[in-house]
Amino acid sequence: LDIKHTPPPETLLDLVAIGLIADLVELRGDCRYLAQKGLKQLQQQNESHTATRLGVYYLLKNCQRNGDRPTDIGYGIGPRINAVSRIYGDSSFVVELLTSKDQKKCQKLAQKAELANSRRKELETYTTKKVKQKLKEIDLSTTRVIVLADSRWQLGVLGLVAHTIARESDLPTILLNIEGEIARGSARSISNIDLYELVKSQVHLLESFGGHPYAAGLSLRVENLPLFTAAINQVARSKINQFNSFPTLNLDLVVTVKDLGQNLFRELKLLEPYGMGNPTPQLLVKNCTFIDIRSSNIQDSTGNKIKYSKTTFLLKDNSTDTEFPGVWWGHYSDELPSDSCCDVVVELDYNARSKCYGVRLIDWQPASQNHHYKSREESGLLDWRNQPQQSPNHPNISILNQSPSHWGEISQPYHLARQKGQQLALAYHQPMETEAMSIWYQLIGIVKYLQRTGQSISYKQLQKKLHISDRTLQLGLKTLSQLGYTLTINQDQALSVTDFQQPLIKDDTLINSFLNILTEELFQQQYFNQVPLNIIQNIIK
Repeated sequence: LDIKHTPPPETLLDLVAIGLIADLVELRGDCRYLAQKGLKQLQQQNESHTATRLGVYYLLKNCQRNGDRPTDIGYGIGPRINAVSRIYGDSSFVVELLTSKDQKKCQKLAQKAELANSRRKELETYTTKKVKQKLKEIDLSTTRVIVLADSRWQLGVLGLVAHTIARESDLPTILLNIEGEIARGSARSISNIDLYELVKSQVHLLESFGGHPYAAGLSLRVENLPLFTAAINQVARSKINQFNSFPTLNLDLVVTVKDLGQNLFRELKLLEPYGMGNPTPQLLVKNCTFIDIRSSNIQDSTGNKIKYSKTTFLLKDNSTDTEFPGVWWGHYSDELPSDSCCDVVVELDYNARSKCYGVRLIDWQPASQNHHYKSREESGLLDWRNQPQQSPNHPNISILNQSPSHWGEISQPYHLARQKGQQLALAYHQPMETEAMSIWYQLIGIVKYLQRTGQSISYKQLQKKLHISDRTLQLGLKTLSQLGYTLTINQDQALSVTDFQQPLIKDDTLINSFLNILTEELFQQQYFNQVPLNIIQNIIK
C-alpha cells in the first residue's frame, strides 16, 4: 500500500453518508455529523467535471436527483444499490461501480442497477399483495408480532414488504421464505419496539440472526416456526404493556394547502439530514380534497412498463385557490376519493431537477372518521436555559443542569423523565468561552499536582471541573497515559497518578487529536445553548 498516494479519509464522506442513510443507521451524534458532511460532498458527484466517483454520478443521473438531500439517497441511490443483491443475489459489481474510473463500465453497471431496481419494485408490489392475502388468515386483534412464511416469496424483497406491513398494521413483522428445511427472511419493527431484543429472546430457536432495533435478518428450521411464532408473541405481550388496536401515525405539524411550498420547506430543511432517529416531518392537512387524480405504471430505463404504479393528484382546501401537486407511490387512482373531504398525512418534498415542490402521500382517511394520530408537539420539554432555576423540587419536573455536548446527553434524560411521567427542564447556562488548549493545560496541571502530592480526585469531580463529557475526558486521560503518566482509577472512581516516565519519542498527533475533539465539543455546548427548543424536541423525538 502506497501511503503517500492514499487519499485522505475525508474523501470517502459521500460513501459514508450513503451507507448511514441507506442502511438505516440512527442519525444522531457523530453519525448525524458525518451524514451532513457526506451530503455536501455527494453534491460534487452530480456534475461530470467535479465527480470523483463516476458510478455515483451515473446513479444520480439515472434517478434524476442532485445528491444534496437525504431523500436522494433514501429514494434514489440506496434502493438502486440494494436492488442489485436483492435481484441478482450478488453485489460484487457494486464495489466496482463505486470504485471504477472507467466511464463506459460505470455507465453500464449503473444501468444494470437501474434495471434491478425496476424489477425490485415489481416484485415488491406482487409480494406485498400475496402477503396481505395471507394476512387475512390470522387474527390481528390477538397478534403482537406478525410471523408469516411462504416458499413462493422472493427473499430479496421481504425486508421492504415487512416494512410496509409493519407500518400499516402497527405491529412488528417477520416475513420468511421457505426453502427445504430452512426458513430465511427479514423483520421490521415499529417505532416503540426494540426488534433486535425481541428476536434475540428466541435465539435458541434460530440458525442465524443479526440486526438492530429497527430491522433484522434471521433463519430457522421450518419445524421450529410454530414454536417461534408463539414464543415471540408471548414475549411481546409481557414486555409491552399496551398495543394500539389500530395503526397510529405520529404527526409533527398541522398545515393547510396554503402553507405548503418554499417557505415551509426551507424551515423543515434546517432539521436535515432526516433518517432513523430523526424522521422526515409528517404533516396533517385537514378537510381537503383530491382532484385531477391520475395513475399509470412506471417505465424502466429501457422504456418498458413495469407493474408498479405511480398516482399523481392535486390537493385543494379552503385556504387558497391554488392546488398543490402530490404523488402516491405504489397505489392506484381508484384508491383515492375524488368527491369527498379527507384528512391526509404527507411529507413535503422538492424536485431539484424539475424545480418544483410537491408532497408524498403517506396516508388518508375521510374527514368524518376518528383520527388515529398522535402529535409529536407534546414534547415534555421546558426551556429554562440561562434563567434562574425554577421549581427545583417539583415532582413532575426533571432538571438537566449540565450543558450537553451531544444529543445523547439530552435524549437519555428526556426519555427517562418521560418514563417517570415527568417533563425535562433544560436548565443549563451559557458555557464560558474557553479554548481547548486552556482546558488541556488545566488537565495537565491537575495531573501534575496529583503526582506531586500523591492525592486523588473523584472522576466525576474532575469532569465537572473541566466541563467536558465523559467520552472526551477518557480520551484526555488516554492521551496522558500515552505521554508517560501512569493513571489509576479505583473502585470508588477516584483518580490518582502513580508514576511518570518521559516518552522516548514525543508524538504531537495524540495531543492534536484530543484538541480537535475537545474543540468540537465546546462548539456543541455553545450550539445546545442556542438551538431553538422546537428543533431539540423534533430531533430527540
